[in-house]
Amino acid sequence: VLFGKRSDKRERPLMVYVLLELAIGVYCLVLPFLARGAGALYESLAGATFEQAGTKTVLRLALSLAVITLPAVLMGGTLPVLARYLIEEVAQTRKAVASLYALNNIGAVLGSGVAGFYLLPEYGIYGSLAAASGMNFVAAGLVWLANSRTDYKPSTASASETAVHSAMPIYTSSQFQATLWALALSGFAAMGYEVVFLRLISMGFGSSTFSFTVMLMCFITGIGIGSGIVSLISVKRPMWWLAASQMGVIVSLIAVTPLLERMPYLISTMRTTLINWPADPSVHEPFGPVAYGFEKFLAGQAGWCFLMLLAPTVLIGMGFPLVSQIQARSVSNIGGTIGSTYAWNTVGNVLGVVITSLVLMPYYGGFEGAFHANLMINFVAVLLLIYAAREAKLSLRLATFAALLVVMGLYGAAGRDWS
Repeated sequence: VLFGKRSDKRERPLMVYVLLELAIGVYCLVLPFLARGAGALYESLAGATFEQAGTKTVLRLALSLAVITLPAVLMGGTLPVLARYLIEEVAQTRKAVASLYALNNIGAVLGSGVAGFYLLPEYGIYGSLAAASGMNFVAAGLVWLANSRTDYKPSTASASETAVHSAMPIYTSSQFQATLWALALSGFAAMGYEVVFLRLISMGFGSSTFSFTVMLMCFITGIGIGSGIVSLISVKRPMWWLAASQMGVIVSLIAVTPLLERMPYLISTMRTTLINWPADPSVHEPFGPVAYGFEKFLAGQAGWCFLMLLAPTVLIGMGFPLVSQIQARSVSNIGGTIGSTYAWNTVGNVLGVVITSLVLMPYYGGFEGAFHANLMINFVAVLLLIYAAREAKLSLRLATFAALLVVMGLYGAAGRDWS
């Protein structure tokens, strides 16, 4: 929100991006020293709260926020600033935001893979942070060059923009608010699902850095693909597309629960096939792993994660670009609009992680209850969107809602005890 609005007031918004990337890079270089100081402070304070688990959790959360809030705020400003530079007409909002979001996620997938599989094992945390800072400086330099070669023109609503924008559905203030609340709720549920799946998959594949990296790459890849799809298609009824995509998230997640139930058996089978067993069945000691057994195991893990997560994450990735298209009304404040939309999504993400990890999973005592709670939060988002998506016929909305109720009813009656 902060940097998106500031970019609307700047004649050269790219310079805001350059400063953001430089600040992020510098902060990452000093982050090890800040983390060391936060660790020392925690050690000095934790002794007084040794038997108070809740107090220690709050202390860890507060120190973590103190260390990472500033770079997180700076990172959150990069996408709205670039959107402000690229969008010259309101009609370009969906395509520009979806393209940026998809590219951002592609970079995140590559960064996760390189850091998890190469930088961390070879150079450790500090070396990995230094490499990441270098990428921030490279990004700043590239955008600085682009800025120096760009002739800026004042952002004004052109005749073509007015014509195209007038062809889009006209929304009321209650519809604008409904989409933002739905985005926050779906963002909450999306991160809640990620926490549940991460914990569940780590029980089968292990909690190593490699397993976490594979899981993260699969999740982000699906979101990037969903954004890429939105950037390529023509969307004349974005609110209905948003409602349909969120209904698809619920249905696809329900559909993969049988895979979750069978995951321990399938993982055990995969482990067994990657071991050289003697031909004599009376000998129970294996010879050892097959050639490249660990690499094959990671590949199998990636395939398993993609099988479970691809459909729901693709549909989740469609949400933010579609809401940005709905919210965009004037090119003169497009940076602030994209920034505030991004903020609603991010607040939902943060609350989803915190509440699912610290409240829902301890309260329900496992994965299933937390999964169902997030499923119901996603359902509330769908209800808001079905009510608000008046651009679609009432009969279509009612029929789709009835079908969703049938799916959830069948799941509640026969399929919910999968853990």
